[in-house]
Amino acid sequence: EPANNGSSITGYYIDIGEKELIFVSPELTEFTIDEVLPNTAYKIRIRALNTIGQGPYSSIIKCHTKSLPPDAPQLECISATCNSLKLKWNTINHTIPTTPNNSEPTVSTRVITYVIEMEGKDGTFNCIYTGNTSSHKINKLQENTSYCFRICAKNDTGAGPWSDIYTFMTTKAPPNALK
Repeated sequence: EPANNGSSITGYYIDIGEKELIFVSPELTEFTIDEVLPNTAYKIRIRALNTIGQGPYSSIIKCHTKSLPPDAPQLECISATCNSLKLKWNTINHTIPTTPNNSEPTVSTRVITYVIEMEGKDGTFNCIYTGNTSSHKINKLQENTSYCFRICAKNDTGAGPWSDIYTFMTTKAPPNALK
């Protein structure tokens, strides 16, 4: 609590840059600012108020909100054989302004990892790939069989949602050699 200079503090003003000015009661020693944007830089300063007037603002506090988890990539099958499927997905990379007024440079939200799961015979999904590439080949599959997959992307904030279920089919095997 700052020096009140002879008059009790009646509240605080929290200035969130160009966003808004918030009045807070003097009993509060901490305050959560709601409705902030993801991956955004904010400059916050506080001043006390009493019956005499408003005191000077505090030093600016710079903070940055985390980005959102990435959206689910779209999955496609780029190659199918009688015992394998090669899957490919779009890479996710969002760029979001870091300040509400766009005066600061932008920051890229980088996907760190992709996770692919394949549905097993019991109906549960099991992880078959975790990595940072944009394709993966699944081997040792049965011929002429449909397989179900889903994919999600992760960044430093966490995992995004799972994609819709994608179904891809292996081909029939070619005929055996003549004897």
